[in-house]
Amino acid sequence: MAPLELRAPSLRFGLWLARRRVDGFEHATARLPRHVGEAGVEDRAIVLETNGRHAYTLIARDGSVGLRLTSEMSADSFLGQSVAVLMASRAYQQAGVPGLTTAR
Repeated sequence: MAPLELRAPSLRFGLWLARRRVDGFEHATARLPRHVGEAGVEDRAIVLETNGRHAYTLIARDGSVGLRLTSEMSADSFLGQSVAVLMASRAYQQAGVPGLTTAR
């Protein structure tokens, strides 16, 4: 689990990335994927909920933090300053080194 202060920014970034994958999949195939994995999303914390032929919600949870990003929402506004917060975090910067952090 990510440090508490990184959970929301990490989930927001993950959902933003997933949104791009789902939208790309829909553009290429003219349909929504059945699950996020079909669109190439490997993050198991993210779930796709379809709300009609072209509408969907991406849902993610990390411990006590849960977020939802709908296809109708502005993904960039949803992301906000999350990338800046993650890039300023030493824990996030070390995430690629096993054992140093549990940040996403």
